[in-house]
Amino acid sequence: MPDFVGLAIVKADCMRLKPHSLIHASYVSSALNSQVLRSIASAIIHGVGRPRLNQQEIKALPIPLSPIVEQERIVAEVERLLSLIGQLEKTIKTDLTRANRLRQSILKRAFAGKLVPQDPNDEPASVLLERIHAAKNGQPVQADLRLT
Repeated sequence: MPDFVGLAIVKADCMRLKPHSLIHASYVSSALNSQVLRSIASAIIHGVGRPRLNQQEIKALPIPLSPIVEQERIVAEVERLLSLIGQLEKTIKTDLTRANRLRQSILKRAFAGKLVPQDPNDEPASVLLERIHAAKNGQPVQADLRLT
């Protein structure tokens, strides 16, 4: 059994696949998980609540067979690419966390009035909010006509 599978119990809706010695187990796993074989399998899958394939349908899946040396090269490349994908996912997660922290920092600075230089001649936010509230309630709005 390949290392990546771990312990497993074969039971009613499961099947143990033990490849011939001329077939690399990880190669078969990669082939079965490929988009091509998944598409073929999805076309013949049956069952609504628990979709499945029977043993004869699984045996009929066309797994391309190459020499064992080529299979090992394919498995090594698949593992290399999966490792790269794992590293990229980790980098993306780290970058998203960093971006979220940066966003929070920018918002904090913006609401504290520290994001851009402040003009001491600007009216306070409380005065602006009072004018907005008055306008919503249909009260006359006193405009600030200061010239700068």
